[in-house]
Amino acid sequence: MKDYNFTEILKYYGLHPDSCVINEFLRGHINDSYTIDVRNTCSFFLQRINQHVFRDPEGLIE
Repeated sequence: MKDYNFTEILKYYGLHPDSCVINEFLRGHINDSYTIDVRNTCSFFLQRINQHVFRDPEGLIE
């Protein structure tokens, strides 16, 4: 798993690190992807877009 500050990332989304399980999603080779399982509530997919490959990340969502 990459050396990201997941505590700060989770806080940004209003989540407490102790209530989350983070697993690296290893299928893919361009972006860094993770599944976040929030205890007894929900799961979501977190992705860091590789800006060397996708030079206009905001354009991806248009």
